[in-house]
Amino acid sequence: MTHKSRISVVCIDCQTDDLSEATAFWSAMLGKEGQIDERGKYTQFDGHKGHPKVLLQAVDHEPRVHLDIETNNCRAEVARLE
Repeated sequence: MTHKSRISVVCIDCQTDDLSEATAFWSAMLGKEGQIDERGKYTQFDGHKGHPKVLLQAVDHEPRVHLDIETNNCRAEVARLE
């Protein structure tokens, strides 16, 4: 089987203990309702179709954006990227 990979998530790190303000901002910007998870660690946005998805993540370091890559074969993907 051929391995597959794709960018699955654009993750926006937010240096905060409370994602409410960031969720309100990004919900308005994306035009999609954001739902904070029960632990208060992530926000997902309703109505998303396809990839990549946008996700907010509460962190304790400086804000940044990173990409999450999804693959069905980690070893093959590492070898391909090396």
